[in-house]
Amino acid sequence: MQPNARNVFAMFDTSGNIKRIDRMKSGIINDSYHVMVECNGKLKEYTLQRINGNVFRHPEQIIDNIERITLHIKKKLEQRGEDTENRLLIPIHLKTGENFYRDDIG
Repeated sequence: MQPNARNVFAMFDTSGNIKRIDRMKSGIINDSYHVMVECNGKLKEYTLQRINGNVFRHPEQIIDNIERITLHIKKKLEQRGEDTENRLLIPIHLKTGENFYRDDIG
């Protein structure tokens, strides 16, 4: 049984109230969700993704690579004085500090 996307998203270090979660139907390997959160009167959008453990045997390595690449690109943009907030992924960690959540089925 897959965990509820709302419960999983609540484990991440975000603030605000979840207004809506919709499954994104474009992916064929992973399950992705568009999450809308209201925080201080503004809507924030997130993408929550379940990495398919049958295809990617070590999803933690994928997350580590995404964080490394994102940090590298962020440093390059900052060196050029460019906006970083709207130009790259911003990985969000769990409230416990880990950079991904793994349930009993992977």
